[in-house]
Amino acid sequence: MNRFLRYFFFGLTAVVFQSYLVPALGILGQRPDLIVIFALTVGVFEGAGRGSLAGFLAGLAVDLYHPPTFGAGAMAGTLAGYFGGRARIFLDLEHALDQMMAYAGGHATHAALFAIVTSLQGVGPVARLFFSNGIGGAIYTALLGAAIMTAISLVRGSRHIVDRR
Repeated sequence: MNRFLRYFFFGLTAVVFQSYLVPALGILGQRPDLIVIFALTVGVFEGAGRGSLAGFLAGLAVDLYHPPTFGAGAMAGTLAGYFGGRARIFLDLEHALDQMMAYAGGHATHAALFAIVTSLQGVGPVARLFFSNGIGGAIYTALLGAAIMTAISLVRGSRHIVDRR
């Protein structure tokens, strides 16, 4: 299967799961962000440009399910994809701790941007919106993202996640 179709399938799966499954997976009100995981992973494998595009499209698709905050998910997904493309330059993504730092940073950036945009839309104050899913969600996303990245590397049959040639 070519890469575009594979990313489309996984992006669509992330959107559906984020909209319907993730709300039920919350632990103490904290939820992982599959859009961040998807966009950051595409950014790691394909670079910042393609990761940004994947994050934008996936975030836009999720925004269609949540009209009051329309646009926040697309902007945040774009940043997460870009962050993934840049993270592969600065972090050694062969190590789980670096992977978790990338996912936690991507989620925290996403949560901060989402909180700012949604507060401007009158949903609530920035601090409450950020802390309601910012820190705990970043930890949850980091652990889930690292597990997914490890599974991808095992499926690929390679210890190396990113080809650094």
